Amino acid sequence: MYILGVSAYYHESSIALIKKDKIVCFIKEEWLTRIKGDNSFPRNAILFLKKKYNISNSNLDLVCYYEKPFTSWWKLFKYSINKPIANKDFLINHVKNFTNSSIFFKRDLNKEIKISSNKVVFSSHHLIYKSVN
Repeated sequence: MYILGVSAYYHESSIALIKKDKIVCFIKEEWLTRIKGDNSFPRNAILFLKKKYNISNSNLDLVCYYEKPFTSWWKLFKYSINKPIANKDFLINHVKNFTNSSIFFKRDLNKEIKISSNKVVFSSHHLIYKSVN
């Protein structure tokens, strides 16, 4: 059984596949799309995992997205409206790209892997993990 970690939408998108506390595979989306700093949903990376590791709902214990989607989207929105003139371009871009934002993470994930909703979790990207051995 595997755990899939996903980072997307704001910085370089990537995935990490974990099995028994070990990283089995790590892929940046830009390695596959050849787009420097690609911040799109990592579809190509997930498709690679599906082929190489036969990843599906049945062998995934958990899918973890590195942020709480609405919280992070709202923080960026609030930041930009604090100084609307200075942040005008950022604000316009942020609102214009709403449907391609992390708020729709589950939708984008389910396009690539039909995953049970109870297997999808959201975490703070500042969370520190300590293995108990």
